[in-house]
Amino acid sequence: MTAVAPGNQTTGPTLDTTTWFDLLSNRRTRSVLATLRDRPDGLAPRQLAASIASAEHDVPIRAVTDEQVEGVLTSLRHHQLPKLESVSLVTTDGGRVILADSPPPLESPLAVALDLRGTDDAIDATFDALASETRRKLVARLRTEGTMSVTALTTRLEETSESGADDLAIGLHHRHLPKLDDAGIVDYDPDDETVSYEGLPVDEETWLDRLLGDQTRPSQWTDNSDPSDIWTVRGHEHIVDRGQELFDRADEELFLMITSDGLLEPTCIEKLHDTLDRGVDVYLGSQNEAVRDLVRAEASRVMIWEPQLDWLNLPLTDETVSRLVMADREAVMLGLLGDELANGNYSERALTGEGHTNPLVVLVRETFGARLDHLNGESADVLSYLLTR
Repeated sequence: MTAVAPGNQTTGPTLDTTTWFDLLSNRRTRSVLATLRDRPDGLAPRQLAASIASAEHDVPIRAVTDEQVEGVLTSLRHHQLPKLESVSLVTTDGGRVILADSPPPLESPLAVALDLRGTDDAIDATFDALASETRRKLVARLRTEGTMSVTALTTRLEETSESGADDLAIGLHHRHLPKLDDAGIVDYDPDDETVSYEGLPVDEETWLDRLLGDQTRPSQWTDNSDPSDIWTVRGHEHIVDRGQELFDRADEELFLMITSDGLLEPTCIEKLHDTLDRGVDVYLGSQNEAVRDLVRAEASRVMIWEPQLDWLNLPLTDETVSRLVMADREAVMLGLLGDELANGNYSERALTGEGHTNPLVVLVRETFGARLDHLNGESADVLSYLLTR
């Protein structure tokens, strides 16, 4: 596998996704990386071993015994450090072990992984399960579909694999599905040959999307999609990408509803200008004054209005509708904000679908189409009023 780990756009080590998960499945390796992240000047091997032994035995460094330190030091010298040095994640300089990219950028796979919340056992199991390209593809597909037959999974895998259906089916039955089932990630019934997704031990949407990259983003909006397909897009970056694809797709009309100006990135404004330049009519509705003011200032040709009803205030307990994009009443994306993350951003996921008879498209078109027709038929005086709101 030669794919570059997603999110790692720095000058630091460039590792393939399988290598990342394999390394991170070892908790002592994670301890080495986490300890060195906080010590940009590095540590002598014995100091590093003492720090890790202190954490493993939950005692102050001064209370760690020589025997405990020696045990960790032996493991580091024979296992963790050689492996990390072989992939250029750590280096030894002047007798000190130093993280190659210290501190790692916030968006790098290493930083994302080290900031995970969960028990060591849960993180071990998660990374171990994903240290296989086939299992990553299975998890990505099942996170979207929920339940699938083994036959359907095999067919999906065959689309992106050089192996034949028989070899893939054997691998699923005898290796990958039992391993995922043992970890509680899927419920695999070999008798009726169905697989249901139960969830990863540590399953926070945004970090998983960054590390799995395109494998979490199936080709749901290709010409081969079934018109009834409704797909989940996970992670802020992927949702922005999907929204901008709909901007590009629009030929006549683009309808937007945005709940926060923080969701309008500079690239979205640029795409709005490109869309307007193609002669597309762009409508934006928001009860958020900051959204309206920003779009009015940056893209004055957009028709802006303040909905009298809060169309997006759905009765959700912990989540809020974030954005709605509809291109030519033929393709739709509806986004939801989830939990607040440590960096102040929010997790986000969206539903998307394409085609005149797609259920999601039909629902949104019937809900908002009349409003668009009303705006199109407004008099010049009313439009002037709406545009100044």
